[in-house]
Amino acid sequence: MNLIETVAVRRGQVQHEPYHLARMHLSAPGLPLPRLQELFDRAMPSADAHTLYKLRLLYNQKQLLRVQAEPYLLRKISRIMLCPIPDTLHYERKWADRQALDAVAARARAPHTAVLMVQNGRITDTTYTNVYFKTKANVYFKTKANARPVTPDTPLLAGTMRAYLLDKGLLEAAPITVSDLANFTHIGLINAMIPLGTLELPIRALLPPGNTRSPLWPNPLDKPL
Repeated sequence: MNLIETVAVRRGQVQHEPYHLARMHLSAPGLPLPRLQELFDRAMPSADAHTLYKLRLLYNQKQLLRVQAEPYLLRKISRIMLCPIPDTLHYERKWADRQALDAVAARARAPHTAVLMVQNGRITDTTYTNVYFKTKANVYFKTKANARPVTPDTPLLAGTMRAYLLDKGLLEAAPITVSDLANFTHIGLINAMIPLGTLELPIRALLPPGNTRSPLWPNPLDKPL
């Protein structure tokens, strides 16, 4: 099966290259690791230093199949709908085949709506990003000493931006259930293209499963997923 790797290029420089190469090596141990900066420079020789680019690699266990680079535009998100998924859905590698995730994403029919997946009662991630939550008076950790945002410790895909932020001590990983959501004030989305603090919404932007209009908060779910 083919895999993909998506890399941000800011001010002409590849971001978090060690994290991307580590994931590629884990996914395809027999693949000779490429030099990402050289790939971008060849794909976009006249890159604008003020433009954010997305470098996309398609590869398999033996070779690099395709390299693409294009300007990146942040997707507008104003609502996030909770969506239960079966425990048989797995995406621990960044497979090019995203049919299962695309089917989940299609449940959000309203524009500017992302889907936040819930598996076995625990928050995982959206169909295209990891997530983090900001606390309300640090209630979640029961301490005033820890003010770091928290990210679910059960993501379907542990992304490179998430790994970087955890290594830097800017995020804390913890189990998060639907009932925990009332303890948070904001939800944020992160991936290789979206750094911490770029895309955040108030927790009231969360919607119950199948609902594209009525907010989840302040009215809690009648029962856990």
